[in-house]
Amino acid sequence: MKEKFFRKIAQHQSLYVIGFGAISFFLANIILKEKLSAVQYGEYSLLITYFSMIYIYGLLGLEQVFVKYSYIKQKAIIEINVFLAYLLFVAIICSTIASSSFFLICYGDIPLNSMLLVFTTLCMISLLLIYSIFRINSNFVLAQLIVNGFKIFLFFLILFSLVFDSINYNQILFGITIGIIFSFVIGLIYVHRKLDINYVNTINRKTILTVAFYFFISTFTFSVINFADRFIIDSRFGIEKFGDYFYLSNIFLAPFSILQNYIGFKKLVDYKNEFNVKSFNKNNLTNLYIGISLSILLLILYYCIIFIELLNFDFSRYFSCIVLIMILGIIKLYSSGIYPAFDIHINVKFLKISKVLILLISFTILGLAYVYAESLETIIVALIIIWVVKTLMLKYFLLFQVKSNLIE
Repeated sequence: MKEKFFRKIAQHQSLYVIGFGAISFFLANIILKEKLSAVQYGEYSLLITYFSMIYIYGLLGLEQVFVKYSYIKQKAIIEINVFLAYLLFVAIICSTIASSSFFLICYGDIPLNSMLLVFTTLCMISLLLIYSIFRINSNFVLAQLIVNGFKIFLFFLILFSLVFDSINYNQILFGITIGIIFSFVIGLIYVHRKLDINYVNTINRKTILTVAFYFFISTFTFSVINFADRFIIDSRFGIEKFGDYFYLSNIFLAPFSILQNYIGFKKLVDYKNEFNVKSFNKNNLTNLYIGISLSILLLILYYCIIFIELLNFDFSRYFSCIVLIMILGIIKLYSSGIYPAFDIHINVKFLKISKVLILLISFTILGLAYVYAESLETIIVALIIIWVVKTLMLKYFLLFQVKSNLIE
């Protein structure tokens, strides 16, 4: 019984790392919101958003192609298509140049050395590839350590600064970049020393390019959906309001995102090995129940914060936003078991149709939100509509393909 208990605990070590990283980042944001000026916290929020965004879209969706077409020949030996490896290298270089140039042009006032920003961008984009390598090799704990490393480093840097009562804004920004670079270096060393990568030509270039193109559309759309709200808010309502929204998201949306990432992280490998509709539907229903339960706990947290006046922030002014953010979180958590199954098993035909439709729908709704939004609530509602449509559409296409016996 005791062995079974400890074995169950060991199975979820990666979740503990995610949780520690999330708590570290949560506390870091709470402290920085109290210590920095509204403008400084807004600029900090933009920098974090930038690094989060390039982590997701920097490989242009090729990490999903990598996961779909790379295989573990045996433990610590990974087979990668040589043409795909070349595309990954090109994507990293091009994305680094384009992303860092965009940031320096649009947000050059943020006090961060330009060369350091470029190198950190390169490291952050490359981290997604290292993370994907660890995932398919079942190094789940290590994968989460390198992704959450900078958040943990940032938290301890802030604690160290608090001890000496000297939180310096420039040092905080510098600390974020150092944490990302350090995580990348550790991951790269491990890959070089512990894993063998064999380059093969088992898949033709046309197939790789076709699948890569539609995963690029998917990643681009996903990035827009996840981050367009922040840039719209910054553009329409100013950097201080953006900082408030970022703060609220890190309290009331982040818990859903953590579980969403963990479930998707684990289920991708499970669905790659085996997929059946019954367990798929059961998992999705479980995720929905978890989302509803979590929203109730967060509402209790909200009233506790208001009652004991724990934080120097007027949460009651944003109550409607908080409720909508939690509804968005429930939908995102429900989707966490659908996306990995879709990415692994969907065929090229349905991949094309779904990605193009989602792209058109998302841009239409976000465009309308940008033009007509007069409040934060309008923007969040737009995101909720997009996530509902996107999730149900992908689920429909996947199950239709399975019923038609077309699963790849």
